[in-house]
Amino acid sequence: MSIADPSARAAVTPARAWGALTLLSALYIVSFVDRLILALLIEPIKADLGISDVQMGLLIGTSFALVFSIAGLPLARLADTGNRVMLIFVGAVGWGISTAAAAFADSFAVLLLLRIGVAVGEAALTPAAMSLLSDMFPPAKRALPISIYVMVGVCGGSGAMLVGAAAIQAAAGMQGDAGILGSLSAWRLTLLFVGLPAVVLALLIPFVIPRVPRGGAVEVPKASMKDVMAHYRANRVT
Repeated sequence: MSIADPSARAAVTPARAWGALTLLSALYIVSFVDRLILALLIEPIKADLGISDVQMGLLIGTSFALVFSIAGLPLARLADTGNRVMLIFVGAVGWGISTAAAAFADSFAVLLLLRIGVAVGEAALTPAAMSLLSDMFPPAKRALPISIYVMVGVCGGSGAMLVGAAAIQAAAGMQGDAGILGSLSAWRLTLLFVGLPAVVLALLIPFVIPRVPRGGAVEVPKASMKDVMAHYRANRVT
């Protein structure tokens, strides 16, 4: 059944659709915080783990960008054919746990592996989110919610720095308190603070984001995973 069918669309009320957009936008904001937070923690991480400027550059930029770019197409393919809600759920849990687990990293190698986890998890969000938004809203009312989601991404960079700075300040205030959290350094507490919200929001996904039928009355050829790999080979220089 196509989402163009009124009976299929009736299952997604406007309130449910806008609630899903709100949650997806919140996840998008959190994703920016988690991908950019290391840029605010350069000096304490370098001092604590004894890593170089080059290694910090790899953690902040190169490792994330490469994996995020490469993982994007296969994950978008899964969004085309699989359970989009579950894809977002697994991605959010994955990047949230990877960010929080970085609080206990004891070497550059461990941090690098966890940054790869963040990149893969976040690469699943936007392809699946765009697909869901297109099916939750009728064509005549689709531009506004998609524009809101994209706007969140545009504003995400600067907003992430503000949220990250607030997390650093809160972590510094907790140092010295009783318990295991108080014994952690401020940068480690910060990673815990910014990583866990993704997991919490992910737990709301099954209750807030509906599983809607895929839209489109016209069938178009679907790319196979083999086609995706062929695209990578054909554009390997890029």
